[in-house]
Amino acid sequence: MASTFDGVMAFAFMISMILVGTIARAKIGFLRNALVPASLIGGILGFVLIAAGLSFGNSAADFTAFTFHFFTLSFMSLVLTGSEKGATKGTIVPGGTWLSVLWVMSLVMQAIIGIGVIAAYDAVSGEGLSFFLGAIVTHGFTQGPGQALAMGSIWEHDLGVTHAINFGLIYASIGFIAAFLIGVPVARHAIKAGINFNRAARIDDEFLTEPFTGLTARENDQSTIRVLYAGNIGEGQGLHAILPDLARRMTSRMSFRIIGAGGREPALRQAIADNNIQNIEILPPVDRSKLIEEYAQAQVLFLHLNSYEAFEKVLPSKVFEYAATGKPVWAGVAGFAADFIRCEVSNSAVFHPCDAAAAEQVFANLKLRLTRRDKFISRYARKNIMRSMVADMLELLPGEQL
Repeated sequence: MASTFDGVMAFAFMISMILVGTIARAKIGFLRNALVPASLIGGILGFVLIAAGLSFGNSAADFTAFTFHFFTLSFMSLVLTGSEKGATKGTIVPGGTWLSVLWVMSLVMQAIIGIGVIAAYDAVSGEGLSFFLGAIVTHGFTQGPGQALAMGSIWEHDLGVTHAINFGLIYASIGFIAAFLIGVPVARHAIKAGINFNRAARIDDEFLTEPFTGLTARENDQSTIRVLYAGNIGEGQGLHAILPDLARRMTSRMSFRIIGAGGREPALRQAIADNNIQNIEILPPVDRSKLIEEYAQAQVLFLHLNSYEAFEKVLPSKVFEYAATGKPVWAGVAGFAADFIRCEVSNSAVFHPCDAAAAEQVFANLKLRLTRRDKFISRYARKNIMRSMVADMLELLPGEQL
């Protein structure tokens, strides 16, 4: 039994490094935004510890078997991955076809370049390196260290290609560098600009923080305030004229969750993309039960009307819905609506429409807690409003008709 402990210790060390990588990725914004995998972060840390002799006696060779088998399992898991919500044949078929064509073209081009580089090196140096050391770039550069190790092992041990493993891993390292410096920025730009085939794909908080939801929730409780807007996204609401600037000002402090649709949604999305805004998420309308859940999870409820004179004489019905939840209300309104909210809705902050600087300033007046508004709810309950309206109507009737 004693001989089995080496494998157990190597596995425990590897899992510990991945856990540290996951925590580091959830905590460090740069790693999240660069889309650096937690496994790579943990691998780099493990490499440093092994090189420094702090890996509990483990060496690089102890992890070769794990790399090979987990690489195989990762490919098996691909068939268990379901389609994203919103993905259809209109996105899957063109995207898959384009990926297949591009993949084959890329592999062939890499093989030609790799073989050419090795041939040129041999001609200049007089060495006799195998052309296979150039061809293995197709397994390392694009497909990563797992494939490089698997194919390199076969080529080195069964075909006698010396140094195939080392060359493959070097190519894989270069591939990671190219992915972070070129691939990630290009992918981000494509998603933000909306030119990707799969319109359901987006880089949201869940994608960035991976499965470490417990830590993420604590972070949100402490430093990131969750602001919710639920309603129309039209000219009347003017979200495109306030949210991009406001979100930019509040980048490190809060995230905005917008639930709804409307004629100005494209303008809002374009403004978000043009200003590289990362803390606004737009979701389609939801049913009533789901909306109640969203209200419960939000810390602040956002309301806004465009800066038009006509809107100074209206009162959005959303005011009553927001106030009934007990959540802080952050409202960009003017005229009657502004006076009503200031007087009737406790724990609210009102600013002039389309003025992000004023919104940022008055936000400090909000208390991030539930507020009992029993008097408001009682005064504006439907039955009480109906009774008051009936009483007013009766007062207008002549006395003899009562």
